[in-house]
Amino acid sequence: MMICGWSCVCWGYPNYGKPFSHRDVFAAHQAAVAAGLHVAHYFLFGGPGETPKTLAESFFHMDGLEKAVLFVFCGMRIFPHTPLYEIALKDGQISFHQSILEPVFFQPPSISLSDIARQVEARAQGKEHWIMAAGGEMTSQVLARLYRRGHTGPLWEYLIP
Repeated sequence: MMICGWSCVCWGYPNYGKPFSHRDVFAAHQAAVAAGLHVAHYFLFGGPGETPKTLAESFFHMDGLEKAVLFVFCGMRIFPHTPLYEIALKDGQISFHQSILEPVFFQPPSISLSDIARQVEARAQGKEHWIMAAGGEMTSQVLARLYRRGHTGPLWEYLIP
């Protein structure tokens, strides 16, 4: 089993501080598939630097990931003492005295989180290997279908096309 995590940074947007590029991800992906491993990728949309262009570019590259399950998260929760917290403070999205015990999510200035979620849901339509990772009705339906087929355990590997 192989799990790759990435975000819009892989497409040339270094806003998440990840030490790898999209070329690194594709090389690891191809090596894992060639070795016969189950592959899953995790995408996190809605962070600093997210724009309609980065979202479209991510979708384009995601289409090149064959034989993998794609877990997609929309929205980055703000936690204290993190770089994202500092960015949100600087941008005026939160205040220093504001409680973030209840989840507060970063809002990219160029695209709303609801628009990101809408586009992701539209793109995932009809693709069983795209999982909206926050759960919901679609995930429940997929899990029920896999259980009916007699599958147990880490079920995502059965969704690989």
